[in-house]
Amino acid sequence: MTENLVTAAYIVSAVLFVLALAGLARHESAKEGNSFGVAGMVIALVATIWLAVSRSSHGALTVALIAAAMAIGAAIGLWRARVVQMTQMPELVAMLHSFVGLAAVLVGYNSFLEPGAGATSETIHLVEVFLGVFIGAVTFTGSIVAFLKLSARIRSAPLMLPARHWLNLAALVASAALLAWFLGSHSIVPLLVMTVIALASGVRLVYLRPRTLWLRSIAGNRAARLFLMASRSAPPDFLPCSTSRSRCSTAASGDVRNRVTRF
Repeated sequence: MTENLVTAAYIVSAVLFVLALAGLARHESAKEGNSFGVAGMVIALVATIWLAVSRSSHGALTVALIAAAMAIGAAIGLWRARVVQMTQMPELVAMLHSFVGLAAVLVGYNSFLEPGAGATSETIHLVEVFLGVFIGAVTFTGSIVAFLKLSARIRSAPLMLPARHWLNLAALVASAALLAWFLGSHSIVPLLVMTVIALASGVRLVYLRPRTLWLRSIAGNRAARLFLMASRSAPPDFLPCSTSRSRCSTAASGDVRNRVTRF
C-alpha cells in the first residue's frame, strides 16, 4: 500500500515538473511555473522520506539523517539564491544541474547494490539502473563543463577533434555492448566501465559542441545583447536590482560587458 501511494506521488510530482518547465518557458507564466516546481519537489521529498522511514528498522535515525542533509542543502541553496546576480543565473543553474546528474549516478549504484532490489522484474530493473547511471554521468560532467564555459573559467570556443562523430558512435556501441554484458552477468564491472565512458561523453559533447540550443541562448556576445534587451523591457521585479529600470539596465549592461570580455 505504501509503495503504491509513493508511486502515485511520484507521478503527480512528474506532472508538476512538466508544468513547471512549460511555465518557465515564458516570462508571463514564470512565477506560476516556479510554484509548480516547488510543489512537485515538496511532494517528491515527502513521499521519499515516508518510503525511507517505512523501510528502515531505525526510523528515528533515518529521519535525523535526512533532516540533516536537507538542512545543509537548504542552507547552501538559500545562500546562493540571495547572493547570485541575475547575469550569473545560467552558470548557477548549470552547476546545480550537475548535482542532479551525480544524484542519479549514486541512486543507480545504490539500487543495484541494494539486497533484493528488483527481484520481481530483474531485467527491467537492471536496464533502469544502467540507463539511469548513463544519463546521470553524462549530465554530471556535461553540466560542469557548461558551468566552466559560462563562468569564463575555460574557453567557450569548441575543441574540434578529428573523427568526433565516430567517437560518439563508438561510445554508443560500447555502451550497448556493456548493457548486454551487464544483463547477462549481473556484474558491477560493465557498469563501472560504462560510467567512465559516460563521464567522458559528457565532457566531449559539451566541450566539442558548445552551440547546442540551450548553450546558444545563454553564452556569448549575442546572448549578452539579448539579455540586455530583455532586461530593459522586463518589469521591475524581474530586474537584478530594486532601483529604477534605467539604472538597473545600466548596472546589468556594465556587468554583462565585463563578463563578455572574459570569453
